[in-house]
Amino acid sequence: MLINQDFDGAWPTFMIQDLISPVYYVVADDLYPDLVFAAIDPAEPGRAVARGYAVPVHWTEPELPETGWDKMIQRATVDRHTGREPTMVSALEICIRPDRRGDGVSALMLAAMREAVAKRGFDTVGAVPNAPSRGCDLPVLGYG
Repeated sequence: MLINQDFDGAWPTFMIQDLISPVYYVVADDLYPDLVFAAIDPAEPGRAVARGYAVPVHWTEPELPETGWDKMIQRATVDRHTGREPTMVSALEICIRPDRRGDGVSALMLAAMREAVAKRGFDTVGAVPNAPSRGCDLPVLGYG
């Protein structure tokens, strides 16, 4: 697991207090190791510059949920327990250490995420808002 203190101040309080996120984060490293990402700067080998998480889901609806990542975590959990095959992967997080923002790391993280998703045989990475008021609209990121 990544050292969380490297990311102090990276997330607003509502994200840290989210009640559904522990359902995913406590199993992510074991169940989805190919969808857990870290960027390490060789100049700081003991610290992550960025981290990213994604989850496979069975999603056939035409739109992604307005309820954000909570819905995707719930769906992935139900899918895993019921044996339902995923149809796409949803990005849950790309978090850049506050002191390293603006270095272009987010693009590298997204590229790594897309590559891992393609290796799973999917051509879509979904990105849902994680703001409580849907303060951002992120599109489905297709590629091919």
